[in-house]
Amino acid sequence: MRIACCQLEAKTMETSPMVWPALQKQADIATEGGADLLVFPEISYPAYSLVSRERYFDEDVERSDAVLRRYSDIARRAASWIVAGFVEESDDGHLYNSAALFDRTGQLCDVARKQVMWDCDQDWFTPGTGGAVLSSEFGNIGILICADLRVPEVAATLASRGAGLIVQPTAWVNAAKHNDPWRNVQVEFMVRARALEFGVPIACCSKSGRETPKMGYVGQSMIVDAQGNLLNQAPYDGDFTIMADVEFTVGPGVSVSEDEERDLLNLKPVSMKKAAEQTVTICVNDDASAIANELRGIDATVEPLRGSDLASFVKPRLAALRGVQVLMISGPMPDMALVRSRAVENRIFLVSAGPNQEPLVVDPNGDYLYPDAEARAQLNLSLANDKQFTPRTPIWSQRRTEGYEFAPTGASQAS
Repeated sequence: MRIACCQLEAKTMETSPMVWPALQKQADIATEGGADLLVFPEISYPAYSLVSRERYFDEDVERSDAVLRRYSDIARRAASWIVAGFVEESDDGHLYNSAALFDRTGQLCDVARKQVMWDCDQDWFTPGTGGAVLSSEFGNIGILICADLRVPEVAATLASRGAGLIVQPTAWVNAAKHNDPWRNVQVEFMVRARALEFGVPIACCSKSGRETPKMGYVGQSMIVDAQGNLLNQAPYDGDFTIMADVEFTVGPGVSVSEDEERDLLNLKPVSMKKAAEQTVTICVNDDASAIANELRGIDATVEPLRGSDLASFVKPRLAALRGVQVLMISGPMPDMALVRSRAVENRIFLVSAGPNQEPLVVDPNGDYLYPDAEARAQLNLSLANDKQFTPRTPIWSQRRTEGYEFAPTGASQAS
């Protein structure tokens, strides 16, 4: 099937009417290119930042039903399937950050709700639960929205339920600091890691540009295959449509033991008190056990882990839930996209050290800490106590375990 990701430059609540002509132009480009599935960004209309619930309900903002009718018309005219982000108004008065799936006739097939509330999401949205795997003529499509991809259990649930493609409407926020112009870990390595781990192709459609003085987006909408290979990617800025031919691939799902599944669903995370900066210097040429003992000597929580275990989210996740700050890695490691994702999704340090081990230190931000000329690296352990993606986006309280499912795909489909 041919997928088109129609990246859009962000609009504000005041300029939101400009979304529709821009969106239609990109839809036309995708249709001319023979796309079977068109993907639009997270809350394509009116804006990601609603300002307030009251502002959203002002008369100049189109209601959910009107927005869905517009998407239905686009799907019908294009004779293509569509996944599009929108604000869902529920009957009980809640707002959800959602994505709708339409078939080629414009029929609304189903809706997926964002689970992980990123920062200002919490000001107006209610989190969804459960993994949305929806049927299409091509096979099962799993839908997650933006920050959902940062929590491995969400993608794991989609894979376990037999998704042959994961689609991500998103608005990748620019987290760059200092002199870096653009930064978002999903773009850098996490999308690729999810495809590699679960064996499923992923299509991500983002916004670009700046929506508020403090909120900008990195663009770079991307499509990767089931092996994590980049098939196409948009630039940082502007409206831009990318396309790629993708083969639906149902991966192996998730294999966990009964004990691991029980702990993933029920283990209460160890409370990590935010502490003053605590920096320790290690030498990566030293024996790993000596480094571990040194860290334990200053009350750091350290556990060993085989490098091969980084290929799955399960064991690093359980270690983080137990309060581990540093994982000492031994043996060969998988692709660095997976290694860096384990550090970020759990906010932990990964250290590979010793005379027979490839030296490596990855911090909770997913950055490499390059040893100096004397093979020394500094670990600020307080970073591993800070279990939040942003000051308003905690890791553990965003896990909606009641909706998670972990199973090999054959077992999931047979149940």
